[in-house]
Amino acid sequence: MKDMYFTTKDMCRIFNVGRETLRHYENIGILNPRINPENGYREYGYWDIGVMIDVMKYKALGLSLGETKKAIFEMDVPDLLQSIEMQLEYYKKQIESYQMLLTRTRADYMHIVFAERHKNELAETYIGDLVLIPFKEDDGEEYIETLKKALENSQFFNSAWVFSNDLDLPADNSCLLAERKYVEYLELKKGIVVSGSKVVGKVVDIEGFQQISKEMFDSFDEEVKSKYPTAGKEIFVALITRFYDNENRYHQYFFTFKKI
Repeated sequence: MKDMYFTTKDMCRIFNVGRETLRHYENIGILNPRINPENGYREYGYWDIGVMIDVMKYKALGLSLGETKKAIFEMDVPDLLQSIEMQLEYYKKQIESYQMLLTRTRADYMHIVFAERHKNELAETYIGDLVLIPFKEDDGEEYIETLKKALENSQFFNSAWVFSNDLDLPADNSCLLAERKYVEYLELKKGIVVSGSKVVGKVVDIEGFQQISKEMFDSFDEEVKSKYPTAGKEIFVALITRFYDNENRYHQYFFTFKKI
């Protein structure tokens, strides 16, 4: 049976890479194309195809090119088993991450449904432990790394503000907010824990592109004080969603709450 070879153009099209990438893989010893003696063009055979599939597989697992080359050319059976164990751990973490995101996305959906149906209605509920990650740059490198990692995983967080508080927040009271279970899953090192408690809250609709300020929630504060004299001082404001309505008006839905 005659060997089948692929051109550089074929390889670029099949594996969605550029010519320079193939040259780089060749230069570091990952690929070894045949040079056609008749025209001097590179031709890639069975081995090169298999190697490219391995490169894509190991890249998906987060391996560097150096680690990939070692995995392809230097592994014995114990190394192979260790590599498969690593893959198992990687996929377990991926499944855990998607399960977390599925739970979080379902909650986001229900929050928006609730906001539409119960806008401006005062109601009591229970909220579990929360963690605030302030937008600060003056608390050491460890804190900045925590903030950066939180922003890289922003799908787990809400933008939030805390007013009339004794917490260590920046001047504009802004922060990221997430349930404690998500912060622990992400292994974030620093943050301000707000212990779970019964709260009274309301979905507040702010129209337009206004910058958030405490004055926007003064009426909520007064209403809570009149009905719950022993409520906490802090006003917590968490962004639910932003959107345009059918009349092209911009809305910002906030869940505003106080501990009771």
